[in-house]
Amino acid sequence: MRHPLSPALLRLALLCIAALGGNAASAADGNDFCDNANPLTVQPYEPAGGGCEVDMFSDRPGPLDPAGGLRLHDLPWAQLQRPVATATAPVDLSVQVGELGFADGEVLIEWSFRSDKTGERRVLALSLWREADPKSGPPAPTRVLAQWYSPAQADWSLADPLSALAPAQTATVVDLSPGRRLTQFRLAFDGRQVAVAVQNGQAGHVFALPDSGWRPLRLRNAILSDRALPAGHGVRLLWPLELFGP
Repeated sequence: MRHPLSPALLRLALLCIAALGGNAASAADGNDFCDNANPLTVQPYEPAGGGCEVDMFSDRPGPLDPAGGLRLHDLPWAQLQRPVATATAPVDLSVQVGELGFADGEVLIEWSFRSDKTGERRVLALSLWREADPKSGPPAPTRVLAQWYSPAQADWSLADPLSALAPAQTATVVDLSPGRRLTQFRLAFDGRQVAVAVQNGQAGHVFALPDSGWRPLRLRNAILSDRALPAGHGVRLLWPLELFGP
């Protein structure tokens, strides 16, 4: 495993350039976070039967990525126009892990938050990783780390190679690795705390915020790798329709 601030982030600079270039799309052109363009009308892949498909496979063309190159999936939360999360009406997302074929790299799921009172930021980063090139036997199991950052910079993100090189004020790391094949995440936010779990709620952890008045800021998905991934390597995630609903 590499530390989140490894040279892998320099490789991601190319992804950020691509995301800001020809692959970017405005809200009017559809949803650039989802590879199925409009998750509310386009039928995505099985098994979930509905949702937002995020396809992070190398050299796999899609409606918004015809060249098939890896790109950063970046969703500003304000674009969703969701109501404020509360204890009685939290944001509760079940994320299906579909095809999974990567090694020597990290899959990043990053959810950031901002305080309306102080402007402080908190960042929840989920890193999925495998040992590179196992010598024999079945592929190495997928490991999951939940990393909770209190960044020193206002716009700090692991998905930004420039800001990620700066130190974070604090970081808490929790191992959520499943005992069997990884199939699902659950993310929840109620305005006061952020909960994350794998495999239908098992081995979960809660990260508390210092006070009330926090809102989600943005959601990012990407792959961090020290080298270009071979064709057909990557991971596919399916975010639920509830991501876009009230």
